[in-house]
Amino acid sequence: KSKSIMLGLIENIKYIDRNLERDEIKNSDLSRFLEASKDKLELLLLAQGVEKYTPEINKSITEIDGCKAVETIDTTDDSKINFIHSVIKDGYKLQLTNNEIKIISDAEVVVYKLEKINE
Repeated sequence: KSKSIMLGLIENIKYIDRNLERDEIKNSDLSRFLEASKDKLELLLLAQGVEKYTPEINKSITEIDGCKAVETIDTTDDSKINFIHSVIKDGYKLQLTNNEIKIISDAEVVVYKLEKINE
């Protein structure tokens, strides 16, 4: 039950983020209200032990739990394939014990893919 509440809070934060990106909201009074609401939701998550996390750039996506590739960027460097180029949205994690972490929501990342060169 508490996991569904946490997921609901995270979905609301993501919804606020999407709305904050809209041009008609960016510089309005509504923007400040939405930011304040988002901060309060993040504090509620923090009180439950849920924290934001940002995956490390230039690490292989296959070596990091809680990442979802949502975009790709071309590279000609074989050693960069499937490595994280940038983070679009942070993920959320719950620290269960000193060495046990539960991913609540995946981070969204951009990864490198091999550029197809037409010969």
